[in-house]
Amino acid sequence: MLRLMLRRVLPAALMLAALLIAAVRLIPVRGDTAPDIRAILAPPDACAAPCWQGIQPGETSIDEAVALLAAHPWVAAIAPLPPGVAGTAHQYRLVWSGAQPAYIDGGRPGHIYGSDQGIEGVILWTTLRFGDLWMQLGPPDHGDITLNDWQLVEYSALPISGLIELHCARFWEQRVRLEIRAHEPNRAAYDYSPRAARDLACAR
Repeated sequence: MLRLMLRRVLPAALMLAALLIAAVRLIPVRGDTAPDIRAILAPPDACAAPCWQGIQPGETSIDEAVALLAAHPWVAAIAPLPPGVAGTAHQYRLVWSGAQPAYIDGGRPGHIYGSDQGIEGVILWTTLRFGDLWMQLGPPDHGDITLNDWQLVEYSALPISGLIELHCARFWEQRVRLEIRAHEPNRAAYDYSPRAARDLACAR
């Protein structure tokens, strides 16, 4: 009886395992070691998620955030941008000092933005790749493709969103712009497999 059950179940189990391995192999493994994304985005004990470096979107005021960043060793300068940029009342540009961790792209400025009620989000250009996000965090919860061929993906549990340029040949290698914010926009569920996600980019 046991032998008969094994004959029936084992082939299906082996086929399922092969399919899972094939799906994972579609995502290239980095030659270097990608940082632990959950660890670098984990909020400190005194600051509930979403929170980055003591700045809590939805709670921290603009003045508090500016003061925190002006004194931060990672930031060389912080400067206001004209009202209305990115559709917000307040936005500041962050110039990195060189002391920032490796996951932040020091050649591209960061941003914070918000309204008179407080900070709404933090934007970081990173050295993380889309394949890093998928391998560590799994498929995104929500996603969309913008009119200028960028992919916007969201992970509600963290909560973060990522903006990635669509590129067929370097689909999984494209670097990610991370955004940490209080409220997720209402976007469609992201139900692509690794192959389907890449095929979508190659078809455009």
